[in-house]
Amino acid sequence: MRTRQTSIVLCLVCVVLLAACSHRGKTGSKGEAEIVSPFRAVPSAANPLPHSVTPEVIAFFENIETSTDRSFAYTSARPVHIFAGNPRSSVNYSYYYIANLRNGKGEQMDYLGRYSIFNPKYQDGKGESKAPMLDVYSYVNGADTLHIYVNIYERGELFIPRGMTFAGE
Repeated sequence: MRTRQTSIVLCLVCVVLLAACSHRGKTGSKGEAEIVSPFRAVPSAANPLPHSVTPEVIAFFENIETSTDRSFAYTSARPVHIFAGNPRSSVNYSYYYIANLRNGKGEQMDYLGRYSIFNPKYQDGKGESKAPMLDVYSYVNGADTLHIYVNIYERGELFIPRGMTFAGE
């Protein structure tokens, strides 16, 4: 029981930290909170990027290839693994990855938001995965709403989802 309580507390802390990373606390012209989108590839004063691009970030994704698996990144069972040593760096790397994904025509997609879910493979630390949470990035591609699942806590498969391209730097 104590392990379950610890897991729940850890998950809640992760949710709070990830939410803090995605919202900068800036306000728009009407005073409402401005959500910073990781899908803007060109920085501007009106829409800054939430990630920093360093040579290490670029090198991390340098030889990325497209997955042959249709379910890769589109389901919680087959998330993209972006582990960069610690949660803060991993979130930065995942924002870079998401910001550079494009649809099959190479076009940028409309960002809807990011949220976290419990990892179905976790099972109180006794399952296949040691990561309690997955991040889910949602966006619109034409008439379709797509979700990309990302695990920032473990090393593993890193590909471009089938049907997408990667812009990179």
